[in-house]
Amino acid sequence: MKIELLEFNNINREILRGIFVSKNKDKKKVALMVGGFERSATTQKKFKVLADNLNISSLRLDYTGIGLSDGDFSDLTVQNLATDIKSATEVLNEKGFLEVIVVCHSLSACAVSLIANCFNKIVLFAPALNQKELLRYWFVDSLEKEKEIDW
Repeated sequence: MKIELLEFNNINREILRGIFVSKNKDKKKVALMVGGFERSATTQKKFKVLADNLNISSLRLDYTGIGLSDGDFSDLTVQNLATDIKSATEVLNEKGFLEVIVVCHSLSACAVSLIANCFNKIVLFAPALNQKELLRYWFVDSLEKEKEIDW
């Protein structure tokens, strides 16, 4: 196992940083971990414990203006967070990882929903999604098995 600080630029040329844990087991699979609103993924205990217990490599990413990364937190939008996550995914792909599993908490779940097609698997910890709309969808879906919901 090798632990290193990974640095790369986002689309705004700000330096993003994260803790990269390289495992020798599966060199094609990696977990990308992103924290919630005002949370540093590099220092969150749940992400460290998960990274330590996974048998795959992982990157605990701090997005723009949080923790180890540069930038101004006051510029945070869900779209900017999504581009930071996409930048991290591209760096991981360049390192040779073919399967990126994203593990996100709270607000980062909203950002991941914008770029969900970039990931093989998505794991949500307490996602900040519109719960009312989700419950409404699931309720209607359970009643209308033969019809497609178009709203």
